[in-house]
Amino acid sequence: MRMLFFIALLALGTCHPLSPSGNYVFLGASDGNGTGTTVPCTYNDVHCIGGKAWPVQLVVHEPSLTLYDYGVVPFEGNGFTDGVRAEVDQMPANAQYITLGTFNELIRDALTGVPVATAVANYRSGVYDIIAAARKKAPGARVVFYNSPNWAAMGFMASQPQAVRELLQAIVNAVDVQVLNPLEKLTNATILDLRCDPNTYNPANLDAGGPHPNDAGAANLATLVLSGFSGPLPTPLADCPQAHLVP
Repeated sequence: MRMLFFIALLALGTCHPLSPSGNYVFLGASDGNGTGTTVPCTYNDVHCIGGKAWPVQLVVHEPSLTLYDYGVVPFEGNGFTDGVRAEVDQMPANAQYITLGTFNELIRDALTGVPVATAVANYRSGVYDIIAAARKKAPGARVVFYNSPNWAAMGFMASQPQAVRELLQAIVNAVDVQVLNPLEKLTNATILDLRCDPNTYNPANLDAGGPHPNDAGAANLATLVLSGFSGPLPTPLADCPQAHLVP
């Protein structure tokens, strides 16, 4: 299961106009190809014309952007680092904007009982490796991450044992606070804070309890990301009620 949902906005040295234009690269997985929407993209169609995935809806809002959606390219490998690194290798070097995210490994870690500290260390290594590779390939791009929602509180996890849901919540909170949110200072980043946004958990924005956004959720996410392309976003919160939805 290839999941996505996370974004941190990383300025890589180029001043961008208020109206974004140029090549926009999506790196990640299944909500990038429109899983959960009424019109998913066709695999290997990196432009995904007419789909309802949020990167497609973003480009509809801002047609001066040209989408390269590598979420539609099946990848082999061990989760986040291997898969997204392969996508980085395929993307055009003149990308002006990049969005990046996949969280399936956090859910997998909780389901298999991986300790919080180990999950955090593994994720940190993967994120920093991807950032370095993206900078090397497209040094002038603005790279956007979104932090991880509290997956443990979503309907698709409701059938899991309480201990698994508690572990997943702890992993998500640790990854967001220790790895993703600090990118704002460590890499001059601006983070899109999905974890503490109530709209992230609104069933009206999700497909059958998550984890993927439906058409409405994809449209909302497209608007949020596009605003991050054009300027700063609020600093992500260190804590919020949504971080503790699993008692």
